[in-house]
Amino acid sequence: MHFDSTANHKRIKLFWTAFSGMFLYEVIPSYIFPLLNGINIICLTTQRAPAKAVDVITNLFGGTDGNEGAKTK
Repeated sequence: MHFDSTANHKRIKLFWTAFSGMFLYEVIPSYIFPLLNGINIICLTTQRAPAKAVDVITNLFGGTDGNEGAKTK
């Protein structure tokens, strides 16, 4: 690996490309996608709605928690 510098450069470039790909493959599903679970477009659009309407919408569609919504009394 250390004798041919041109082939060594190609191997190092392949290593960093594979390393970057594996890093992105782990980071995006593990950390970024769970953060998107807390974003609810419907709740974001009702920020200036009356409180009673916000309560109904939150009960139907859920809030920022993943298990929130469709509450029964």
